[in-house]
Amino acid sequence: AASKHGAGSGATIFLRCRQAPEDGSPALELAVANVHLIGDPSKSAEHLKALESVRKNFGRYQHWVLCGDFNGECPPDGDVGRWLAREGLHEVPTGTSWSEPGKALRLDHIFHTSGLRALAASGPLSPEEVAAGLPCASCPSDHAPVTAILAGAMRGRCPW
Repeated sequence: AASKHGAGSGATIFLRCRQAPEDGSPALELAVANVHLIGDPSKSAEHLKALESVRKNFGRYQHWVLCGDFNGECPPDGDVGRWLAREGLHEVPTGTSWSEPGKALRLDHIFHTSGLRALAASGPLSPEEVAAGLPCASCPSDHAPVTAILAGAMRGRCPW
């Protein structure tokens, strides 16, 4: 069925450390957006429109994370991959997140600005999940979650 959400859907949240560091530098601020792009590779113009809309939400934030279901592997030579590179985003090396029996792909991604770095990330689907395809007994969704631990340069301590 055709998507009711046009170019996809998503949500953006803004995080700010409650106290500025003791040295007087600004408190850490971070924007995080989760997107769900249409699962049709021929719709790259709509994918880019959705990504531009999310980018506008980030406003003045220096640190941001863009994650979610991109419904594609985001190769560097593709339209979405070129957009991500122009925005200066780096991909967290998460594992595969989708499979049909015998075939696994990375359709879900986490990207971040250069002021952040990935400390850890989720791995690929298990051989059993790839063999069975998703959903299966260990993953009740057609996509497995991808996760990352990110760190940013910050002076002082943030009391979150």
